[in-house]
Amino acid sequence: MANRERYFKNASWMLFDKSITMGIVFVAGIFVARYLQPTLMGTWYYALSLSGLFGVVGVLGIKPILIRELVSDGADRERILGNAVILRFLCGLATTAILTLYAFAMVHQPTLRYLLILLGVVGVFQATDSYDCLFQARIRAKHGVLVRLTGAVFLGGIKLLLILLKLPLIWFGVSVLFCEMLMAGMYVFIGWRFYNISLFRFKFERDQVVYLLGQCWPLLLSGMATFIYLRIDSIMLRNMINEKAVGYYGVAVRLALAWNFIVVTTSAAFYPVIVRAAGVSEQLLARRLVQLYSLVLWLSICIGGGLAIIGSWLLPMLVGDSYRASVPVFQLLCLMGLFSGITMVSSYWLMVKHLQKYSMGRNIFGMIINVILNCILIPRYGIIGAAVASIMARLAATIGFMVFVPSMRIHLLYLLRSLNPYRIIEVIFDKENLLWAKGSKS
Repeated sequence: MANRERYFKNASWMLFDKSITMGIVFVAGIFVARYLQPTLMGTWYYALSLSGLFGVVGVLGIKPILIRELVSDGADRERILGNAVILRFLCGLATTAILTLYAFAMVHQPTLRYLLILLGVVGVFQATDSYDCLFQARIRAKHGVLVRLTGAVFLGGIKLLLILLKLPLIWFGVSVLFCEMLMAGMYVFIGWRFYNISLFRFKFERDQVVYLLGQCWPLLLSGMATFIYLRIDSIMLRNMINEKAVGYYGVAVRLALAWNFIVVTTSAAFYPVIVRAAGVSEQLLARRLVQLYSLVLWLSICIGGGLAIIGSWLLPMLVGDSYRASVPVFQLLCLMGLFSGITMVSSYWLMVKHLQKYSMGRNIFGMIINVILNCILIPRYGIIGAAVASIMARLAATIGFMVFVPSMRIHLLYLLRSLNPYRIIEVIFDKENLLWAKGSKS
């Protein structure tokens, strides 16, 4: 019972973190969009997207592997965490160097050039967020939540101060780097104070680093494919049209998908139910999947559809009339959360069936479709073409992938059955849904 309470508190901390952080980012983002206006906002979003593409390499997809390694009671946590931090630090240095060379060789706009360099350096300090894997492995998510909330509050406050002082765009890059340095210091301090793990005792061990690289390279490829799949639009819009188009598109994307965390956290809450059902019978697993599909589908339809309907009024009210060109993109992308929910639920099935390789294949497939459609549609239809490309790529990577992969075709039937709203009533009133509460003696 004690373990169950620890897991519940841990999950509650993570949900609290996600909700508050998203709220701070959302509010700060509205003020920043109003202040910078579409052209400078486009420069900012382009810098974030391009530096983020390089940053994915620095992250290495190592977090799930690191949590798995640290969760064992017999693990040498300082040795494992130390090598992970060193590995990510070295990758961060390498990607920063490459991004800096790219900025000086290919970028002729001084503000954008120095933004890219500042955001590249951020990746070096992000190596310390490997400590969060230790916190999660020890069921102490509140320590990571404290760091992230502090960073979000400071960054949001600094951005508002920059707006009040009417400082130029480059200072927004400086603020991101400052807050990342603050968070890095907090991670190191908490690791030393509560876990007796000192940064100064970390040592590079070739065998451990090679092992971690061997374990995480599939996740690295999947992460890169996912990032390109989701962010390539901004990069291609800037290269094919201009920064102003990126500003319109970026604001629409972030506001349209801001509500997605509701679907994500709802799905995550049901993941233990899916795992338990898989251990009981295929029939029960199928029933739970249909119920969860129904929940995320109807949540997405109601929230996303509602936002799309009021989008022509809501978006200008939030960010100003200068972003009216973003309205049709916002209305289209509000419906994209539907595919996010389907992807998450099917990913849970892939994990319980140990078929994670299909997740990587699906992301790569979606990435290829998105790039091809962007090349075709952006020159003709601009930002609306980019939105249509994103939706079509998501559709191909969810429904299309289910059609082409024989073992996933059963999910098409689950989706059809989930359209019955009665399934949501089952979720609410079916007492057997929370299997962990019945027959568990942990």
